[in-house]
Amino acid sequence: MTKKTYKKNVEKTKKAAKKPAPASVSPMQKVKERFGSKEKLAQAVLDLFTQVKEERENLKERLLTAANTQLLRLHEITTQVKERFGSKEKLIEHVLTLQNRVKDAGYREKLAGFSLPRLMDLVRRFEKK
Repeated sequence: MTKKTYKKNVEKTKKAAKKPAPASVSPMQKVKERFGSKEKLAQAVLDLFTQVKEERENLKERLLTAANTQLLRLHEITTQVKERFGSKEKLIEHVLTLQNRVKDAGYREKLAGFSLPRLMDLVRRFEKK
């Protein structure tokens, strides 16, 4: 290898090493891209829940103080529930069917107290089996 070729190879490796790694998108950027603001995301999550109006106001306050990542995950899960099952009751029915415990009223009441993310985790776990 000649001196000239060696210098070219060294310069090429230096240039290749200087390339910055692609930056990942932050949760705040995702919120702004999809919804425009955190308030609109919180409202979108709130619209997917069907609850009493008084509870909705308290829930809206809690959602506005939640982290962007958490809100994005909640929105994703609630849209999955709406698309796949339609309601929380049908989701609970599906979990009971997967576990062969459809007639177990006590377990049904226990599942009714679970959050949507927890119920979706149960569905994923039992669908793998």
